[in-house]
Amino acid sequence: EAFQGAFAESSIRYLVPLTIQGGLEGVIALSPPVNRTEEFNYEDFDLMRMLGGQAAATLLSLQLHGQLAVARELAAIGKVTTFVVHDLKNSVTGLGMMLENARDYMGDPEFQEDMLETVETTVKNTKGLIHRLQNLKERPILELRSISLENLIQEECRTFASDRLCLDLSPVEVSIDDGEIRKVVRNLLLNAFEASSESGEITVSTGAEPQPFFRVSDQGVGMSKDFIQNRLFKPLETTKKKGFGIGLYQCRNIVESHGGFMEVESRENEGSIFTVWLSGSHEKTTPGGNV
Repeated sequence: EAFQGAFAESSIRYLVPLTIQGGLEGVIALSPPVNRTEEFNYEDFDLMRMLGGQAAATLLSLQLHGQLAVARELAAIGKVTTFVVHDLKNSVTGLGMMLENARDYMGDPEFQEDMLETVETTVKNTKGLIHRLQNLKERPILELRSISLENLIQEECRTFASDRLCLDLSPVEVSIDDGEIRKVVRNLLLNAFEASSESGEITVSTGAEPQPFFRVSDQGVGMSKDFIQNRLFKPLETTKKKGFGIGLYQCRNIVESHGGFMEVESRENEGSIFTVWLSGSHEKTTPGGNV
């Protein structure tokens, strides 16, 4: 009776239900026809049902659009979080290796100097990470400056303080964002150590012919040709038990943003060679190919 009274006061004659996936989401209220003597037939009621169906479809579209927007935001947050965690993991791993070596070399003045530089670099990188998060953009702008590539390599290698590292560094001047390229060097070194046995030698070299490059070689477990071609540089793809599958994907993006590319050679149970070309184009055939 209450509804009937409300309908009478509002001159509502018909209600068309709006159903979405079997649930009632709303109604369309229709007033009496202009011609009070007009009688509705089945075609009029079919038209009402069609209008109700179209209105329900529009409501569903709006709901799905809202859900999709939320899903995209969550995916973006998840992606950013994954990269942040990966960068923090690399920084903590470097500090952990330094701490482990400190047990044997803490009294060595040269190690003390290297340790202070490592801590200073880690603090700088962490501050840079915080700054990027505070000024998050889809494509960060590179801060290019001319630096000595071999010095950058040496500084990163000091973090590991390992006698397994063999350096073959030639003088190379490059114009790069050193903070971003340090991430690439650090990630390749960490991968080499994790892929190798405790006695496996890791070689790091630099050169300028036919263009500036640096190369990290290990004698570790290696990778199959199929993994290199189909999975190596894809996010969330990894052979590590506790890996994120982000490192090499991030490395390739950084190198490509500098106008360069990465080259991979690897054989299972024999080791891997990663070469980073920092500018220009270079055609070369390798078992892994240009990536």
